Amino acid sequence: MIKDFGHFLNPFKRTETAAQPIDNALYRELKKDPAGFMVSIIKQQYSLYKKDIGDYLVARQTAISVIRPRRYLLYLLYQDVMTDPVIAGHIQNRFNRICNKPFKVVNINSRKEDPVKTALFKRAWFFDFVRYAMESKTYGHSLIYTSQLLGNEIKQVEVVLRDHVVPEFNQVLYELSDQSGPSYLEDPLNKWCIPVGKPFDLGILEKIAPLYILKKHSWQSWDQFEEMFGVPIRWAKTASTDKKVQAQITKWLQDMGQASYALFPEGTTFDIKESLRSDAFQVFEQKRLACNQEIAMIINGQFETASASGSRAKAQTVVESTQDELTQDDLRFLYYLVNDELMPLMQSLGANINPLTDDFEWDLSVELKPLEKIQLYTAVNNMGFELDQEDITNTFGVKITGKKAPVSPAPVNQETSDKKDPGVSVEDVQDKTPTNQISKIIDMHTEIAKIYSNVQ
Repeated sequence: MIKDFGHFLNPFKRTETAAQPIDNALYRELKKDPAGFMVSIIKQQYSLYKKDIGDYLVARQTAISVIRPRRYLLYLLYQDVMTDPVIAGHIQNRFNRICNKPFKVVNINSRKEDPVKTALFKRAWFFDFVRYAMESKTYGHSLIYTSQLLGNEIKQVEVVLRDHVVPEFNQVLYELSDQSGPSYLEDPLNKWCIPVGKPFDLGILEKIAPLYILKKHSWQSWDQFEEMFGVPIRWAKTASTDKKVQAQITKWLQDMGQASYALFPEGTTFDIKESLRSDAFQVFEQKRLACNQEIAMIINGQFETASASGSRAKAQTVVESTQDELTQDDLRFLYYLVNDELMPLMQSLGANINPLTDDFEWDLSVELKPLEKIQLYTAVNNMGFELDQEDITNTFGVKITGKKAPVSPAPVNQETSDKKDPGVSVEDVQDKTPTNQISKIIDMHTEIAKIYSNVQ
């Protein structure tokens, strides 16, 4: 039976405000001074950047207010920031490196995996939990709650609307205009909620938002430049004062496209005015690339993935080392969150899990490719050690029925058996006694170490 506990937090949803009535004073101003009204519109158009930066500063100041912190305006800006494909792509890539990691539940003492308890986490809800937890890195503090149960197991998890949460005071607001709300650290919300992240953390989007605003206006300015100078202007001059002739010439100019032609009346000259500012777009392109590199630095710790310059080998080394450090930090963050917060909550709901004896951990063993595994097995076999038949079958999917029968030696001619074969050296006829077992083990570990160093 599925139990739905969403009613604990479902009321905390954003309420839509009614449409504002039309301000008649605006139309009275328009009729009174049309020219002044148009000038004010133009001024507003050219001050969009200052307006956006001003909105960001106001939203940030409201979020860090000591008396009444509210994050509604800041999260509205974050929604716009996440529409940028570069930002969304980098963040998604960072999330995927965590969500695709294998994991297991082991006994704390023996460190052996418990497949039954590991299966409790191999559900869709747990991957949602990991993603919501990782979103606390980008958005700041997040409040995750269990919305449905199936028996004693979690069926679904969700995240409370972030603008309804006041993490500084551990409260959830029913309405955004409320002065205070119930604490999610007290009964009954503490039975279903898991706060993730520091209370005063606004996420990495706080640092990315100004760069996004810069890049957005660079795109807008580039688009305006393209409209003004990107396409050559078709220019025609005629001596005719006939409105019909002028209208026909205008139509020809508008319809001129690929392989077009026109028959102009006598006295008409035609020309194309090309822009001499062919490289001015570099101003916008370089600004956009600089913003992308700064954004990549904030999200991934390096900007090599956002840059096409430099040595490929050097870039790959920087990318791999930096990403590994970030991934290790994210995995450690989730390790403590699952063991210290999620597993006790699962136990309180009746799940077969015990935080005192069970330990959730990420499976960080090196996964070799098929060719690399063949090389490893071959090296071990050449050292004289026997391989596990079942392990080879499971690894390569090749069924092994047994060892091949040894080939019978050819019959020996007694007349020539005593004669020494001139093609056989002294070393070949020496007694090949097995080497010491200790030296074999040392050689085996040496070969394995070489293979692992090549893989890494």
